[in-house]
Amino acid sequence: MALIGPVAKSTARVQKIYNDRIRVYDYFKQYAVLRKLIEKSKDTEFGKKYDFAKILKSKDPATLFSELVPIHTYDQFYDSWLQRTLDGEQNVFWGEKIKYFALSSGTGGASSKKIPVSKSMIYNCRKIGVSQLSSIYNLNMPSSFYEKNVLMLGGSTNLKKVGEHYEGDLSGILVSNTPKWFSRFKKPNEDIAQIENWDEKIEAIVEMAPKWDIGILSGFPSWFQILIKKIMERYEVDDIHQIWPNYKIFMHGGVYFEPYKQTFQSFSEEPVHYLNTYLASEGFFAFQRGIGTDGMQLLLKSGVYFEFVPFNAQNFDGEGQLKPEAKAIQLKDVDRGVEYALVISTSSGLWRYLIGDTVRFTSLLNYEIELTGRIQSYLNICGEHLSSANLLQAIQKVSETLRINIQEFTVLAGEDKNGFYHHWHIGTDDTDYSTETIAYLLDKYLCAANDDYQTERKYVLKTIKVDCHPTQKFYDFLKHIGKNGSQNKFPITLKGERAKEWEGYLMQNEKGKVQN
Repeated sequence: MALIGPVAKSTARVQKIYNDRIRVYDYFKQYAVLRKLIEKSKDTEFGKKYDFAKILKSKDPATLFSELVPIHTYDQFYDSWLQRTLDGEQNVFWGEKIKYFALSSGTGGASSKKIPVSKSMIYNCRKIGVSQLSSIYNLNMPSSFYEKNVLMLGGSTNLKKVGEHYEGDLSGILVSNTPKWFSRFKKPNEDIAQIENWDEKIEAIVEMAPKWDIGILSGFPSWFQILIKKIMERYEVDDIHQIWPNYKIFMHGGVYFEPYKQTFQSFSEEPVHYLNTYLASEGFFAFQRGIGTDGMQLLLKSGVYFEFVPFNAQNFDGEGQLKPEAKAIQLKDVDRGVEYALVISTSSGLWRYLIGDTVRFTSLLNYEIELTGRIQSYLNICGEHLSSANLLQAIQKVSETLRINIQEFTVLAGEDKNGFYHHWHIGTDDTDYSTETIAYLLDKYLCAANDDYQTERKYVLKTIKVDCHPTQKFYDFLKHIGKNGSQNKFPITLKGERAKEWEGYLMQNEKGKVQN
C-alpha cells in the first residue's frame, strides 16, 4: 500500500499538466459543446420542433439557437417535455435513455423537482471529479496524503425505482455510479451511504469517525458543521485533528461559505484549504482550482453550454420573474462584476434552462465566477429590488463589524398597519450583541449598496425587524418540514406559505425582536 501515495501523486501531477495544456479559456470551446449537444438530440421531438438540423447547418449556430429555442423555467419544461419522459416516453428531448432523475427541492417550494440525469451527464461529472481531485496537486501535498479517505456527506445511495427509472439525490446517483477503484478511498461505506434517515446516517458516521483516516471533506458546510460538532462532543476533543490528523481540505458548495468559515476555523488550529465547488442537481458547472484565486473556474468543455441573462429590471420584473422580452448573452459578451442569471443547456437534455442561480465573473481571463444567490431570493415588496448578493453582503458586514458568527439567516417581507416591512431572522450562537445595533447596521449597509432600497426606506419601507435565534433552530425547522439532509439548505428569503410556516414554528419562543 505504500506505493499508492507516490503513484497517486504522480497521476495527479500528470493530470494537472494535461489539464493545463487543454485548458483554453476562450469561448470557442463552448460552441463545440453546443454543437455536440444539438447533434445528439437533433432527431428527438424537441430537436425537430426547434429545427436543430437547421441550427447545425448555420454559420452562427449559437445565435440561431438562442433565436429559435425559448428560455424555459422548470415548470415550463416540465409541462411541455419532462412529464412525458417521466411517464416512460423516450427520445423526447435527449437522444439517449434517461435512467435517473435527481430530486431537487429547497424550502422555498413544497414539491421536489425531478431533474433528468443521463449516462452522458454521469460520465461528465465523473470526469470533472477526477479533474478536481487532480487539482490538489496545486496545494503541494505530500505523497502520503493521496492515500487518505474522502468523506462525502451526501444523500442516500438507496435509489427509488419509479416505473422504468430511478429517483434520488444527485449525490446518491453519482455515488451509485462511482468507479470501483475510488471505493477504497470514499467514506462512508455503502451500508451507511444507503441509510435514508438523515439523523441515523449522521449518528452512524459519528460512530465510525475515529476509524477513518480522513484527508478531504466534500459537501454542504451547514451539515458538515453539525457533523463535526457532534464528533467533537462525542469524543470530548477540542480539535477535529485529534480525530482526523490528516484532514487538510474541505471541498464545499451549495451555499455562500463566508458565514461558516469562522466556525470551521474554530474546529482546529491547524490550517485547512477551503475550495469552492458549484455542483447542482442539473450538473457540475465550476470549481476552485487551488490557492491564489477565490473564483471558481467555469467548466467550458464538460457537457454544459452556458448563457447569461443580466439580472436587472430590464430582464426581470419586480417579483424576479423573467420578462418575455429578456435576452441571454453568450460567454464572449459577459463583463466582470455584473450579476447574471444562469441559463444552461446540458448533456441530459435541459435546453436553455433558467436554473435559478445568479453568478458574477471575478475573472474574464480564466472565466472564473462566484455564486451570488438565487433568483427566488430576490426581495422586492415595494420597489427595493434587493438581490441575494445585497442581502449576503449586508449580513457578512454585520458579522465582521460586530465580530459575531452569523451562520444562518432569512428575510421575510410583508405589510401591516404601519406600512411595508422587512423581518430578518438571524441564526447565531453568540450572545454579545445588540439587536438594535444589528438592525441599524443592516439598514445602513443596504442603503449604501442599493439606491432603490435607500429611496424606499425614506418613503414606504417603514420598518426593519430583527429576531435572533440559536442556529440549531434553523436546522430544526428543516427537520420539522422534512427537509433535513445534505441536499437542503435554508433559503435567504421566505415567502408565501413557507414564510407562514416558519413564523408559526417560532411563535412560542419568539423573543429579542426590535424595530428600527
